[in-house]
Amino acid sequence: MAAARNQATAVDLEVAWQEWQVAQAARLHLYRVALLDRQLAVAKDEERGLQDNVATVKRALNLGYVTIINLAAAQASLQKVHLQVLTSEQQREQERLALNQALGLPPEQHVPLPAHLEPASPQTLPPFNEIGRNLEERRLDLLALKMGYQSQEERLRAAILAQVPKINIGFAHASDTTHVITTGFAITIDLPIFNRNQGRIAIESATRQKLFDEYVSRLFTARADVARLLADMASLSQQIKTTEKSIPTLSNLVQTYYHALLEGNADVISYYNARDELIARQIELLTLKRNLADQRIALETAAGEYLGSGERGASPK
Repeated sequence: MAAARNQATAVDLEVAWQEWQVAQAARLHLYRVALLDRQLAVAKDEERGLQDNVATVKRALNLGYVTIINLAAAQASLQKVHLQVLTSEQQREQERLALNQALGLPPEQHVPLPAHLEPASPQTLPPFNEIGRNLEERRLDLLALKMGYQSQEERLRAAILAQVPKINIGFAHASDTTHVITTGFAITIDLPIFNRNQGRIAIESATRQKLFDEYVSRLFTARADVARLLADMASLSQQIKTTEKSIPTLSNLVQTYYHALLEGNADVISYYNARDELIARQIELLTLKRNLADQRIALETAAGEYLGSGERGASPK
């Protein structure tokens, strides 16, 4: 009877573990699609403005009011932002398809998104000591491994090892040679349910010691991930605030260059450089927010519970 109960519990944990992964993947891609929509809107708005600008410069060139240098600068700026539009469209479509996969929907179906969706401030998060407390009682894989190393049956231990492959959270500083993304922290969350369980543990000898060692390793990694994510999110939040403050200043600079250019007191290259910098900073802000959303979901994945407003204490169990 005890063996049957353990087997039933193992199955329940496996199902809950898979559901947790699916839910986290869906939330991850939902945030990404929403923020990429905003990024695409910013890029397209700038593209329309530059298209009108190129048409105006062409007319002015035909009338002899400007030189070919003015037209070349306008066209170069338009080409740069058009490339940003194409890149954003590609990223958005990739995330949309990933969202559909997580939700089990056909590729052609479009999921309606909430308006103005973006991650909550890290200031709303509990401190490390609170998140790390009783983590081993919330993480479904840790619960399964604990049940496994307490089990008398090697068959059950082997089944548990196969059913709860690792979730890996990767850290990397974001960078881009075009300077569109200049700061921030990129996160990769490897959910094994979507990669054919490549994270499976070798199960040729499912000893108690093997499960215990895996349990200790995952618990240590989870706590380390929580600590690092909290630190990175605090830093990223400051970067977002700094970037937000810089955008109005850059916008004023663009207007200043524009009026100076009309009066012959500025060169055309400086004007378009300022305009390019403004759009790059706007894109950077949305990229930083997207990274922050990734980090929050990675934090919840590592902690084994939802950490949103009003969700404290809600776990996937």
